[in-house]
Parts: sequence; C-alpha cells; structure tokens
Amino acid sequence: MKKIGDYYGKNPFPVEDLWWLIGLFEGEASFMSANKHRPHSPRISIGMTDEDTIAKVSRIIEVKYHSRIPSSGRKRIYAVDIKGTRAVEIMILFYPYMSNRRKTKIKEALKTYKPRKYYRGESHHNTKLKPTDIKDIRKRRSNGEFLRQIAKDYCVTTGCISNIARRISWSHI
Repeated sequence: MKKIGDYYGKNPFPVEDLWWLIGLFEGEASFMSANKHRPHSPRISIGMTDEDTIAKVSRIIEVKYHSRIPSSGRKRIYAVDIKGTRAVEIMILFYPYMSNRRKTKIKEALKTYKPRKYYRGESHHNTKLKPTDIKDIRKRRSNGEFLRQIAKDYCVTTGCISNIARRISWSHI
C-alpha cells in the first residue's frame, strides 16, 4: 500500500487514511492558533461521542486520545489533541483539500506559529562538554572504562555518559 509520503515527501499516512482524515477533519476538527504564552503550539482538536472513530484517528496519527464526561449528564466525549510541529505538518498537508472557512482558520494558526530553536552540543547554554570531550568519552567507554569514573571526571551523570557512548546524545559528533 502506498503512503502519502510517496507523493508529498513527508507524511506517513496511507493514502486511504489520508482521504478519510481530511473528510473527518473538514467536518469535525477545530484548527486553533498558538497564543502569546505558547507560540510553538498551534493545535488541532477533534472530539465526538464515537470512541471507535477517535481511536482510529489516534492510531493513524499516532497520538493518544482521552475522554471526559460532560457535566450535563450527556454521553462521554472522546477527543484527540494534536499540538506543535505535528499539528503544523498536518495543517500544511490538509490545507489544499479544506473548504475556504477551514483554510482561513489554518492560515491564522500557521501565522502565529514560531518554530522552536533547538541548540545542539556546544551551542546549548547548559553544556558542560566540548566536542573533544565527547570523542575522549567514547574512546574511554569503548576501552571498557566504567561509566561512574568517566562521569566523575567530567562532572556529569552516568546516564549522560551512557547516552554519549551509545550516540543518543551528541550524535552529530
């Protein structure tokens, strides 16, 4: 089965699920702008009383869903909330297929979005290590030296040393 990423380059949704999601989001979803306190978090929210439908959305988009009981004694509502970069990616992907009203809401949401800056390695304000330290740590670890001793020498945690040695952190070096 072809994925939508085969056509648009980025999205992991299967084609059949894409069209189903677009139709559902056109009718049921809310596209919301980021606010001044959270400029990195435009949101898409969709809620309904059909748990199976929300569970399918949750499975396709790979986010958890939640439920709440309205205070007025009505049926339980199931919902999915998508925030931040993931919401922006979906808005951009769905935009060409939405009605003018939805397109306007998506434009407003995208206008308020400010992507986060991620600092890696030395450019991060909290770094204690330099690229030369990273190379030395990996060399010492590959020679069988204990995590605890290496961590003590660099004044960092054993978890930090483990992540460096396994290339989970500082993977760009």
